[in-house]
Amino acid sequence: MKSNYKAAIDKWFDAHARQMLEDLSALIAINSVRTQPREGMPYGPGCTEVLAKAMEFFARDGFNGHNFENHVVTAELNDKEPCLGILAHLDTVGVTDGWQTNPFEMVCREQVLYGRGVADDKGPAAAAYYAMKAVRDIAPELSKGCRLILGAAEETGEPDLEYYETRQKYPPMVFTPDGDYPVVNFEKGRYAPCFGAEWESSPRGKRIIYITGGDTANIVPQKAQASVSGFELDEVSEYVQKYSKKCGLSITCAVSGDNIVINAVGKSAHASTPELGVNPQTALLEMLGDMPLDNSPCVN
Repeated sequence: MKSNYKAAIDKWFDAHARQMLEDLSALIAINSVRTQPREGMPYGPGCTEVLAKAMEFFARDGFNGHNFENHVVTAELNDKEPCLGILAHLDTVGVTDGWQTNPFEMVCREQVLYGRGVADDKGPAAAAYYAMKAVRDIAPELSKGCRLILGAAEETGEPDLEYYETRQKYPPMVFTPDGDYPVVNFEKGRYAPCFGAEWESSPRGKRIIYITGGDTANIVPQKAQASVSGFELDEVSEYVQKYSKKCGLSITCAVSGDNIVINAVGKSAHASTPELGVNPQTALLEMLGDMPLDNSPCVN
């Protein structure tokens, strides 16, 4: 690095900090949780809108941008062949309860930014983009290229990158500002199967009607719900009290028609740090497994 680069970088970011925060705020304002696809919107309107916003930034700042059919957008540092790729994403997981600010309005309190996506991964994406802007302005003589790659479905299995790979090769070196620094050379894997079963309807008795919880596979959910039939409310309440205390979360139950609905509220956390959360789904499963359900194919 040339001796004057550090001073130039500091000066550049001092001059552009306000605009960077304004751009990040515009990204935060878009609810980019993946929803059902529509025509031309493979991950729903929100994800399409946030990619369009990034393309607005590229056009405004004079970068060569490309939209891969609303799966991924890219921006090139210069007209050189990119030897480095920066891979980030603009989709987010859903919003859980407990926010003390509007998750889609970026606010700054005591020099800390709050908003859905500030840390994962809109903030890092904006930082990477502005780093690329700074490099272009400060060192236009660079002989190598760089490509910023922004996806819209990282939180739900990364079909955006699968699509991108069918149309464009990655640069020979790629990193992502979506992990701890200085270096992350691999991430832990996960197993996320999809399975089911069918069986004949059970006769009326003590049985589970349904159990559900969570929106995406990569977070510890905040809420879970189950419905049971054939029980008295007092009987279910005993299990609710027992497992609320045992599992360290809030479980309640109430009559709903001929059934009893059980709600569990835990603490959400990212799947990479499940120890920071309290999973209401596993609590409900443990409680239901302890209840005297009648023998039937759905519980055996």
